[in-house]
Amino acid sequence: MRKFYLFLIFLPLFFLSQKKKPIEILGSLDGKVLVMKSFGNNQYNKTLEPFVGFGFGLNFLTNIKNFGVGFNYFLLKASGKLDQINVFGNLSAPQMSLYEANIIHQNKLDEELLVEEFVGLSVYRVKSKYISSSQNYLQGNNGFNLGSNLAYTLDPEGFQQIYLGAKFNFYDAKIINENPEIQKFFSRAYFASLILGYRYNF
Repeated sequence: MRKFYLFLIFLPLFFLSQKKKPIEILGSLDGKVLVMKSFGNNQYNKTLEPFVGFGFGLNFLTNIKNFGVGFNYFLLKASGKLDQINVFGNLSAPQMSLYEANIIHQNKLDEELLVEEFVGLSVYRVKSKYISSSQNYLQGNNGFNLGSNLAYTLDPEGFQQIYLGAKFNFYDAKIINENPEIQKFFSRAYFASLILGYRYNF
């Protein structure tokens, strides 16, 4: 027992005496295109075709267990389904601005391939025009996202990569209606996305 107590005393001293590994940060810039499809019983699935658009990302990866942070912006557009125009109402096809802040993690499979996982918060800004006037209909929403990318390194130095990714988004708006089914139909949505991107590491 005495040896055990001595061990507990000297264990923290051992770790404190270890040389700390300096933190290294690798930055990267992304350009990407994506298709985002809603599913379930909600306005985006029932009344609109999939969103299509492009985005940009800024990432910072550390050498601490290969964790980091990423920030993304997407600009997306969708057109209405012709047989569902009366459901979508007196609005033109929407444009969505999507902002995301994520925690990211990378796993190297070999010298050329790596898998990147991410999870984070999303902020949605949806804008449409009223068909009968020039006024805008605006809707702001929050949610979360998670997904992964499979990246392939193009050059020996590791500066350039292309990647294919899949992403899931949850969308939650604050729309009030006396009918809970109508409120749910216009307030919540789930999206699945397919992403093709190019990354430059610096």
